[in-house]
Amino acid sequence: LFDGAMGTYLAERCPELGEMHCERANITHPSLVKEIHREYLLAGAAAIKTNTFAANCQMMEEGMPAVSDLIRAGWELASQAAQEEAGTHFVFADIGPVPVKDGQELYDAYREIADVFLSCGARCFLFETMGSAEALAEVSAYIKERAGDSFVMVSFAASPEGYTRSGFLVKKLFWQMQQCDTVDAVGFN
Repeated sequence: LFDGAMGTYLAERCPELGEMHCERANITHPSLVKEIHREYLLAGAAAIKTNTFAANCQMMEEGMPAVSDLIRAGWELASQAAQEEAGTHFVFADIGPVPVKDGQELYDAYREIADVFLSCGARCFLFETMGSAEALAEVSAYIKERAGDSFVMVSFAASPEGYTRSGFLVKKLFWQMQQCDTVDAVGFN
């Protein structure tokens, strides 16, 4: 059982965050982020996701902390919350879709994010709300090369009609990821 929508819950609990990215709260409101992680664990979640869904170089605005700092802070807060609660809990490095800009390769963008998480000690990775399978097999192989004991999960966002926002048929994406031996689990949201 995973936690819920961190960004939505953070915005509800802390309206002063306004329109800024919820990932910024890892640095500006760390006690609140950690408290929310704890609430999910106390409610029965066995796995929590870091507050890093949109922490990537393409989504962050000028004046924001470095993406690596947001990721490290997000990892630390979730890890602390999991360690402080009784029982076995898993912390997943949460990676959302990266909109590619300025000719950057999508694989490189995901690899940069994965490298920060790997340096923090992450072993569980969730590529969440994906619209395509582009670069996922490659980056999951990269993660497995660096941490053979890692667990990689991919989740696609699907419409009731069976397509992603990017126009891909989810049945095809599901089959494609099932064939990838470096992806351990596939799902939908």
